Amino acid sequence: MAGTDEVGRTDQTDRTDQVDRTDRTDQADQADQADRTDRPDQTAQGDKDSDAVTPPYTDATLARLAMAQEACELAELARAAVPIGEHELRGDGTVRSPGTVLAGAADVLRAAYRFFEAAAVCERTGGASWQLIGDVLGVEARTARARFAAAESSFVEQLRSPAGPGEGETPGGPGWWRAYTAGSPLEAARDLDDWVLRHEDGDGNGDGDGDGNGDGTGDEDKNGDLGTTPVSGGLARLSGGLARRDQRHHG
Repeated sequence: MAGTDEVGRTDQTDRTDQVDRTDRTDQADQADQADRTDRPDQTAQGDKDSDAVTPPYTDATLARLAMAQEACELAELARAAVPIGEHELRGDGTVRSPGTVLAGAADVLRAAYRFFEAAAVCERTGGASWQLIGDVLGVEARTARARFAAAESSFVEQLRSPAGPGEGETPGGPGWWRAYTAGSPLEAARDLDDWVLRHEDGDGNGDGDGDGNGDGTGDEDKNGDLGTTPVSGGLARLSGGLARRDQRHHG
């Protein structure tokens, strides 16, 4: 009988352990299922909250920002041509390194063309027709289209799949900056903020008031309305009242 009781107790213990393990497994499965159900909802809600706080920039904003970047590059190249280096010229005034002056001017001209194209793309992205662009430039609409259509297509393609800065481009080169601007618009805008503020006194000959007299008593501060975010402060994000570029007429 003692052996029988021992076997009975053992079987009962085994059955209890089995039930307990089964219950724990069921509870764990239910918890995992609930967790998996909650996570997508939380992720979706997080995405919604993120989108609500930081909706994407409008295409027109990105086009204007790209134009600002091209203007910055053009200005930097043009400024570099102004100083005459201490050892740039020979005693008779001729250039010590023939061809460098022309090469620098060619760089400025290429940058000017990029700025020109960026301005046309900015207008197009804002809804301008080829006819309007042609009228502004004094050419026919088809001529304007032939001149700027490739630049517009390139901009649209970059919006669809912006590459990271430096991918396939020379660091600091025009293509690198365009990729950076398309992929990280806010960071690019803040860089331009810094550039503008660094050069804010450039037109005032260091007098601080913008009148060029050096007396600090100008009638009006030309740059006083720039604020601390002259570029990033003007960025517009997408809202219900702003149409995407594919919803506008671009004939």
